[in-house]
Amino acid sequence: MYLIKKIFYEPKCIFKDILGFFKTSYKKPVSFFFNYLFFYQNLRIEIDKYLTEKYQKIFLKLEKSENQRKKLKHVQKFGVLKIENFFKFDNKEKIFQLLSEKDKDHNSEKRILLFNKNEQNYKEIEKYLNLIPTEKLINKILYFLSFIRGENYNKNQVRFSFVVTDGANITDNFHTDMFSHSPKGYLYLKEVDKDSRPFNYLLKSHKDYPTRKKLENLTGKKLYKGDSKFNSSSSRLKESNEYENYFKDYEIFEGLANEGDIIFVDTSGFHAKGEGFKPRYALWIEPKRENLLKKLTSIFSIKEYLSSLELDK
Repeated sequence: MYLIKKIFYEPKCIFKDILGFFKTSYKKPVSFFFNYLFFYQNLRIEIDKYLTEKYQKIFLKLEKSENQRKKLKHVQKFGVLKIENFFKFDNKEKIFQLLSEKDKDHNSEKRILLFNKNEQNYKEIEKYLNLIPTEKLINKILYFLSFIRGENYNKNQVRFSFVVTDGANITDNFHTDMFSHSPKGYLYLKEVDKDSRPFNYLLKSHKDYPTRKKLENLTGKKLYKGDSKFNSSSSRLKESNEYENYFKDYEIFEGLANEGDIIFVDTSGFHAKGEGFKPRYALWIEPKRENLLKKLTSIFSIKEYLSSLELDK
């Protein structure tokens, strides 16, 4: 019966995969054909690689500040960038108060979402409107997110949340968020030491395309067969029997940080929360994942986009 059901739904699954091919949020194919007979993820990774490299090359050429170019080249090479003293909130105690009053809504994280007035969470911060980052700060953040992604981001594409992480969950396992280069940022509200579950990253893993392709294909097949260890569309290293070998190939970045430091990361590389027993407080910055076609069109308007950020004023 299970096999008959799979065969019956195969045409629908193939059609769904075709529609989702260029969508970054469509993480894995669901059909037998695109998991076993056609290198679906390999092709998507190659397209994304080409578009990202093209975008970043132009972006770097347009950037005149040598200090900024140094930062961009660092995150381009290693997949992660820490900037010290990026921004400090004057009212962090109000943020801690709001987080302490909030019930745990999923896994081990308490989260207060900003900017989206349709969300119930917005009402929690209306009396503390100065919690919202300034336009200038947002533009500084968009600058790095766009470079990592290879796409011109605007504020409405980015979700900002105050988050306290306390305890274990599935993100403790090293994983890649998706097949495409995709950024996140963590602006820390308190010091992060070795006991605060620091962000860990396998340096340069975002550019290890053969390994990423292999893991993407392995996870896709496991999800199709229903024997995935994690049942997650974000590929985890422990899905592979070669798990231990990954750590022989990469140096681990440990995200120790002070209040006001920010870490930008390309989440296509392998990352995880570290061990520890103390809560970690941060402003999480998570762009929406749109599609590869938006990355293509962004290449032709980088100069205008950088000008619109007004970072030199």
